[in-house]
Amino acid sequence: MTQITEFEVRKRAELALTRPGINIQPVDAQQVAEAHDIKTWFVDFTNEGPEFTAQRVAAFYDHDDQAIYVNKAVSGVEKNHLIAIELGKALLFPHWSAGDDYELSRRDAEANTQEAHLAQIFARALLVLPKMLAPILRVRTYPEVAKLCVIPWSEFKREIPLIEAARATLV
Repeated sequence: MTQITEFEVRKRAELALTRPGINIQPVDAQQVAEAHDIKTWFVDFTNEGPEFTAQRVAAFYDHDDQAIYVNKAVSGVEKNHLIAIELGKALLFPHWSAGDDYELSRRDAEANTQEAHLAQIFARALLVLPKMLAPILRVRTYPEVAKLCVIPWSEFKREIPLIEAARATLV
């Protein structure tokens, strides 16, 4: 695997938004994926075998189909976030995404590989745009803004230091 820094991951997420021309919140991850010629399908995993149960699988990217498959059982906020994660895997690590050691997104586990971890950073950078959120935070709380970003609160909280840095430049 080629080493990639968090800074580079964030820049690639920013670049991924230019193709669909998105520059406002909320970011629709499915729209971004489609702008990169990656289809998104919402599927029921209940009859797919022991590894593909609705309780275990959240989403995965299929390199051959150029498609992201998302578990219908997850919430809308989770779906947007999962699409962003799988898009990150596809755009950042296309060879890994096509290989045997690819890690799908599970509902019952954290990321175990460096690639999956960096894809989560990509997702946060794609869905949370600090420079645009800083002015909104003058009249909204962080939890309200997290809902606006269509990202789980647990992931949004990780971006607060970057949002605070952007807010400091506005003062």
